[in-house]
Amino acid sequence: MLFVLWQLYRLAPIAAAFAHFIPPWRILGMFIAAFAFLLSNLFFQVPVSVLGLLFTSEEKFAAREPYPVEEITKDFTVPGM
Repeated sequence: MLFVLWQLYRLAPIAAAFAHFIPPWRILGMFIAAFAFLLSNLFFQVPVSVLGLLFTSEEKFAAREPYPVEEITKDFTVPGM
């Protein structure tokens, strides 16, 4: 993702000609760039982690023990609590 960010940085002057409607506040641009980079990381990391599940064999899934229900709230973040 850092390589992609570097490539976008190199192409940024091309986009400057089309972004004339955005106010020229540098801090706003930094917030937009940071937010976009965080979202791109999210949409990159989630599919990569799902690929690990997709390539796991059925035998490995069958051999796993279920996680104890009483340990879930202790070991994981439970939103809303």
